[in-house]
Order: sequence, then C-alpha cells, then structure tokens
Amino acid sequence: MPENQFTEPSTSIWPLLVAVGMALLVVGLLTTVVISLLGVVMIVFSVAGWTQEVRTLAPNIEEPEDGETDNE
Repeated sequence: MPENQFTEPSTSIWPLLVAVGMALLVVGLLTTVVISLLGVVMIVFSVAGWTQEVRTLAPNIEEPEDGETDNE
C-alpha cells in the first residue's frame, strides 16, 4: 500500500480577499451602506473565485481505491 504523502496547498489570494470583504462589511455596518455593499460584493466574487480554483485543482486529487481507507 503506498504511503500517504502530504502536499501543501498552493498559495491563493482568495482567502485574503474574503477577509478584506468581511472587514469592509463590518466597517460598513458602522459607517455607511455603500461600504457594506462593497464588502458583500467582494465576498461573493472572492468565494466564487476560490471555489473555481478548488474545482480546477480537484482532478489532481487522487481518490482512494476500493478497499482502501484513510483510517488506521
């Protein structure tokens, strides 16, 4: 049975953009609606981009063969 190899995830800007969008949303709740809307739009586009990136990388993930489990 092959040994499990850990691969580090690729670097991505999407988590940072989601965090910035959340910060804008919170600041907008304290100040004006326009900043909140900008935060919401940024969050939606960032999550969509992040999801697309994960879907692009998904074919590279190997599925376990029948009878093989990750439990030890």
